[in-house]
Amino acid sequence: MNEQWKRYAELELREREFEIALKSIQQEKAALEPELLDSMAEEGLDRLTLSGITFFPKRRVFAGPREGFAKQDVARALIESGLSEEAGGPKYSQSLCITCTGVDCANSLYAIKHLVYDTKKLTMAQLKEALAANFNGYEAIEKMCYEAPKHGNDIDDVDQLVRRFFRDVEQTYRSHGPDFFGYQAHMDPFSLSFHNYFAPLTGALPNGRRKGVALTDASVSAMPGTDTNGSTALIKSAAQAIDTIRNNCNHLNMKFLPAAVEGPNGARMLLNLVKSYFDLGGGHIQFNIVSSDTLRDAQQNPQNYKDLVVRVAGFSAYFTRLDMGVQNEIIKRTQYNEF
Repeated sequence: MNEQWKRYAELELREREFEIALKSIQQEKAALEPELLDSMAEEGLDRLTLSGITFFPKRRVFAGPREGFAKQDVARALIESGLSEEAGGPKYSQSLCITCTGVDCANSLYAIKHLVYDTKKLTMAQLKEALAANFNGYEAIEKMCYEAPKHGNDIDDVDQLVRRFFRDVEQTYRSHGPDFFGYQAHMDPFSLSFHNYFAPLTGALPNGRRKGVALTDASVSAMPGTDTNGSTALIKSAAQAIDTIRNNCNHLNMKFLPAAVEGPNGARMLLNLVKSYFDLGGGHIQFNIVSSDTLRDAQQNPQNYKDLVVRVAGFSAYFTRLDMGVQNEIIKRTQYNEF
């Protein structure tokens, strides 16, 4: 134990040294920035790349109320002067970039790898032909695509590809610099309901999904019906899918039958599942505790289910008031009867 304390003390001292060095670096950078910004403005540069790093000029205006004035007065003055209301002083921008199709993209890329390159069950030409036909007349290929390994089953190769996809998208987005407000918006991987809105705009995919079918909900949920290795496998895949330091969130939906969470033991198992998810690095998880049979009956007899509330994707809503497409997507989500 003494050796461990000694090592801990050494690490503490090194950490303090790094903090002092970092503060010195930040101060030197801050002293250089005004002159560098002026030179970029004089030369008309909107970006500059050196040593593989791209720099963007960014000036921010901060304003606050003087004595006798309220924040509303500041906001009004900024708007009248043509400046963004965000120049009123928030440290963090509210701007964001929603990304909601990572799992579908990664599953599709893995299906291509698995079927065309690894097992050679298909050629790329055959796959493209099936996709162009929306799988009509190509049901055998559709089945192969659907049954290819998928996110949500604790398969390391698939999980790594999901994480790589989100990382590459984030890096590509950031390489283009700030938005028109002058901010570098945060990447927010969640779907809200965009996975339904984009369904009719997105053609058939190599993951076995047909055109018009809702895309995968949330950001790290499994494609409905494809998470076949249990709830623990799903949370392990979901927790490592997104770097929640570089991205604002990861968003996971799960559905359990009411019997699975009944009584003290059921509640304890659900609590353990949530705790395990966050211990693994997860950032967001939400549940629907309802059977698909109940939801189907609610579709047919909405007058009997006026108070039925479900989680959609980041928000709750009365099930019978949702669009039929959204209802069907929730019904299709995998339902677990045990943990």
